[in-house]
Parts: sequence; structure tokens; C-alpha cells
Amino acid sequence: MIDYDDNLLRRQILIILLSIELKKIFSQSLTTYVKLIVAVARN
Repeated sequence: MIDYDDNLLRRQILIILLSIELKKIFSQSLTTYVKLIVAVARN
């Protein structure tokens, strides 16, 4: 039972870390996309 709870906790931590990384990647790609649109709009 203790092992199960430990595994659950690890999984939750992993999911949280993964979501944070995904948000970072998403925001970076979003800013790149916006810069691209702005560059195209100026031309």
C-alpha cells in the first residue's frame, strides 16, 4: 500500500513536470509564431 502511494506521488510529480515543460515549449513556439506573423505583416 505504501509502495502504491509512493508510485502515485511520483506519477503526479512527473505529470506536473511534464506539463510545465510542455507549457514552456508551447509558449516559446507561440512567441516564434507571433514574431513570424509580425515579420510577414510588415513586408
